[in-house]
Amino acid sequence: MAPRLLGLVESGEATPEEQVYARWALGRWHAFKGDWAQVVAYLMPECQPVAMSGQPGMLLLALEALCRLAKGEPEVHSHRGLVGHGVEEGIQRVLAELKQRFPQLADTELAEANTLSVQPRSDRQRLALCNRMFSRFGLMPVKLQDPACPLGLDNLAVASFTPHASPLATQSPPLVSVIVPLYNAEATIATALHSLFAQTWRPLEIIVVDDASEDNGAFVVERFAGECPEGLSLRLLRHGENRGAYAARNVGLAEAQGGLITTHDSDDWSHPEKLARQVEALLAAPQALGCLSHWVRTTPSLFFHLWRTELEGWTYRNISSLMFRRRVFDALGFWDDVTVNADTEFHQRVLAAFGDSAVVDVLPGVPLAFGRADEGSLSQHSTTHLITQFVGGRHDYMASARRWHASATHPSDLHLPRRPGYRPFAAPAAMCRQALPVRFTHPMDELQACGLFDPGWYCRTHIDLQHHRIEPLVHYWEVGASEGRDPGPSFSTSGYLARYPDVADWLAESRLTPLHHFVRHGRELGHEPLPVFEGRQPHREGRPTLLLVGHAAGKALYGAERSLLDLARGLEHLELNLVVALPSAVNGDYLRSLQAVSLAVAVLPYGWWQNGKVPEPATVGHFHDLMHRFRVDLVHANTMVLDEPLVAAHGLGVPALVHGRELPEHDPALCETLNATPERLRRRVRESATGVIANSRHVAKWLGDGVPTAVVPNTIDMSALLALSEPTLDGSPPAVGMLSSNLPKKGLDDLEAMAGHLEPLVPDARIMIFGPHTPAVEALLQRQAVGEAPRNIEYCGYVDDPAQALAELDVVVNLSRFQESFGRTVLEAMTAARPVVAYAWGALPELVEHEVTGWLVPFGDHAAAARAVSGLLLDHALVRKMGAAGRQRAMESYGARAFAEALCAAYAPWWPNR
Repeated sequence: MAPRLLGLVESGEATPEEQVYARWALGRWHAFKGDWAQVVAYLMPECQPVAMSGQPGMLLLALEALCRLAKGEPEVHSHRGLVGHGVEEGIQRVLAELKQRFPQLADTELAEANTLSVQPRSDRQRLALCNRMFSRFGLMPVKLQDPACPLGLDNLAVASFTPHASPLATQSPPLVSVIVPLYNAEATIATALHSLFAQTWRPLEIIVVDDASEDNGAFVVERFAGECPEGLSLRLLRHGENRGAYAARNVGLAEAQGGLITTHDSDDWSHPEKLARQVEALLAAPQALGCLSHWVRTTPSLFFHLWRTELEGWTYRNISSLMFRRRVFDALGFWDDVTVNADTEFHQRVLAAFGDSAVVDVLPGVPLAFGRADEGSLSQHSTTHLITQFVGGRHDYMASARRWHASATHPSDLHLPRRPGYRPFAAPAAMCRQALPVRFTHPMDELQACGLFDPGWYCRTHIDLQHHRIEPLVHYWEVGASEGRDPGPSFSTSGYLARYPDVADWLAESRLTPLHHFVRHGRELGHEPLPVFEGRQPHREGRPTLLLVGHAAGKALYGAERSLLDLARGLEHLELNLVVALPSAVNGDYLRSLQAVSLAVAVLPYGWWQNGKVPEPATVGHFHDLMHRFRVDLVHANTMVLDEPLVAAHGLGVPALVHGRELPEHDPALCETLNATPERLRRRVRESATGVIANSRHVAKWLGDGVPTAVVPNTIDMSALLALSEPTLDGSPPAVGMLSSNLPKKGLDDLEAMAGHLEPLVPDARIMIFGPHTPAVEALLQRQAVGEAPRNIEYCGYVDDPAQALAELDVVVNLSRFQESFGRTVLEAMTAARPVVAYAWGALPELVEHEVTGWLVPFGDHAAAARAVSGLLLDHALVRKMGAAGRQRAMESYGARAFAEALCAAYAPWWPNR
C-alpha cells in the first residue's frame, strides 16, 4: 500500500485529510522499519510538523524520530529536508506544537523529557519533567535511587514512602497478590522488586516463580525476601524445567492468597501508587471484577517511544496489569499455557464471561508503569512479533480464542484448569508448549490452520477488497467462498468445484466451503487443489508449446475473456501445443470452450500486478511447475497487468510476450487500480517482457521503443455476425445502440447527451443499451424516471452473444471517455454490417474509415455524434452501403487468416527454428 499512500501525499486531488492520514500511515510504516529520516520526511514536510485534529500521534512520532536522528540513528545528513535547518530546530518546533495542542497530555511531558535526553547532564531536568507529569495527576514524585548514577529505569526509587490509607476499605484492606514470572532476569529483577517493595498498598503478597533460570536471578530474589518491609511478604517458587511465563503465572496463581490478584513482569518498573490506585478503583466500583492501568514503553535510559504501530500515543492500556477479584479466578481458572498473548486472551475471556463493563480503566492516559523495551524480548521475536497481531500467530490465536469465548452460554464454560490435558481452542503450533487435543473447534479454525488460507494474499489479490475494511478470513467464510474467491495462492475454489462437481452436494449439506472439503476429504482422496483440465486437442510432436495466460475469467464474458478465446481459436491455425492458464473457472462454458482448442487448461489463483506489490513466491512456483510439466517454449500474457507468469518465465529462461491491450494514459481507473502512473506501467512492461504484441498501432506508439513490438489487431468469432442480414430500416422505428460493460468510462453520460440531441432530429429513434446493470445504468434510469434523462433511451440487459443485440440495431455508437486500445464492439458491428459512429481518438480511427464504414466525430462532441447518427438513420441506402463496406473490411483485415498471419510473424523472432 505504500505507493498508493505516497500517491495520496503527492496528489493534487486528495483532500487535506487524506494527505495527512497518508503521511501518518507512511510515517508509522517507516518507524516500524527504523528509517527515522523518512519518518521526519513524511511528518514534517517543508520542516513544518503536521498533525490530525485531536490526535497527538503524529507529533509524538515526529519528535521521537527527530530525537533519534539527533542521537545518530541514522546520521542527520541522511534527511535532506533538515539540511540547513537543523534537527534541534525541528525538535523545538514539534515540542512547541505539542505543548500548544496537548498541554494536558501526560505524553507531552514525556516527550519534552526525551528532547533533553540528547543533551549531556540533563538527568535532573528530565526527572523533574517526569515528576511534574506525576504531580499533575496527583501522584507522588520519584527520585534517583543512587544520585551518583545516571537516570534510568533501573535507578528509580520512591521519594518518600507513605503507606496508603484507603477511605473506601470498610473492613480490613484486601490482600493483593502479585505474581512475577522469572526467567534469566538477574539484571532486571531488582528493578521490578524495588518498585514492588515501594508500593504504598499494604497488605501485599509477592510470589516470584523461577522458570528454571540459568542465571543468578533467584539469588537476587532470595536476598530481597530477607529484607521484606512490614505488611509485605515475598515467596520464591521454582520450576524444575523451563515451562514458560504463563505456566509460571499459573503456579503463582494456584498459590496466591489475595482477594485481589495481578501480575508484574520481571523487567518493568511500577510507580509506587500503581497498585493502590487499582485497588481503590475496584473498591469504588464493587460491580467491576477487574481493572487495568496504563503504561509507557521506554529504553533503560528512559527514552519513551511508540511501541505499537496502531496506537495514537505512547501511553496505553497495560493488559499485563489486569487486577481481578478472586471470584474471577474461581469462575474462569488459569491462564492459557502458550508462549505469548495469554494475558490478552484472559482479559477478553473476562469480558466475554461478565460483560464489557466488568473491567474498568485506572487513570487512562497516565503511565503507572514503565515497560522495558528490550529488542531481544519475546515480543520482538519474528514468529511472535507484535506485528503478528494483524496477520500471523497472535492474530490467529486471538481469533480462535474469541470464537471459543462466543460459544459460551455461562462463565463456567470458559473455565480453564491449570493443566487441562487439552487445548480449550485451536492455537498456532508455534505458540503451543505441547501438542494436545483441541476441545472446541470452529470451522473457521480449520481454514485458519490448514495453511491454504493466506489473509495478506487474499487482500492483495482481490483488488476490490482493498477499498473496504474487512477481516479477510471472515470475509472468505461468510461471502468470499460462495462468490468463488480463492483463499490463497495454492487452492482454487472455482477450479476445485469445476473439477469435482460432486463436492457441491457435500457443500449443500455441510454448509461449509470447498476448502473445508479439500482439508477434510479431498487431500486424502488425491484431489487437485490446483486442477489442470485436459483439453481436446492432441499433443503435436515436434511442435512448440505456448502457455497463454488470461487475466480475467468472470461469470459473464466481456472483452478480456472474449479476446483470450479469440486468440486461442486463432492459434489453431498455427498448429501449436496450446496450454491455457486461467485465474478462475466460475464460467463452465468458457472453460469448456478453451478446452476445445487446447491441450490443457490450468486453473490457479493469481492476481494483477500492482505498483509496490512483490510477486507472490508460491504463484511463481506454480507457474514454474506448469511450464516444466508441459515443456513450455513461449509464454503469452494476454494483458499488461500480469506479473507472476512473466517472473516465472524469466527465471526459466523462457521468452515471455506481453499482449498490450490497454492505454493507461487515458484510463485513470486502471491506473488507480494498479497504484501506477501510465509511465510506470509502460516502464514495467518494457522491463518484464521479452517482446510485446500490441493490438493496435496506437498502443504500439504509446509503448514506444525499448522492447521488440509487433502489431496484431484483435480478431473475433465472425460466424454468427456474418450470418446477420444487413439493416433494412423497413418502417419500424430505427435503432441505434451501444454494447459495453456500462462503466462510466464507457461513455454512458455521452450517450445520454447524444440521445438528447438526437430526439428532435429523429423523434422515433430508439437508443438501446446492452450490457450489465451497473450503478451507472441504474443512475441513468432513475434520472429518466423523473424526467431528467431522454425518453428515447432503453436499457436492454446483458446478452451472451453480441449477435443477439446487433440483430436489433441499425447503427452502433462507441463514445468511450477513455481511449480504446482497439474497439472490439466496433469490429463486431462492422462484421454485422452495421455502420459505426465513434469518437476520433484512441485506436478507433484504425478500424472506422471515416465516411466509408462509419463516421468519426471530435471527442466529446455529442451534438456532432447525434447529427452523424441522424444522417445515417434518415439515409437507408447510406446505412447499407457503409455496413457492407465495414463487413468487407472486417473480413479482409481482421478475419481468421489475417490474424493467424500476424500472430505467426509476431512469434517468429522467438521461434526461429520452428
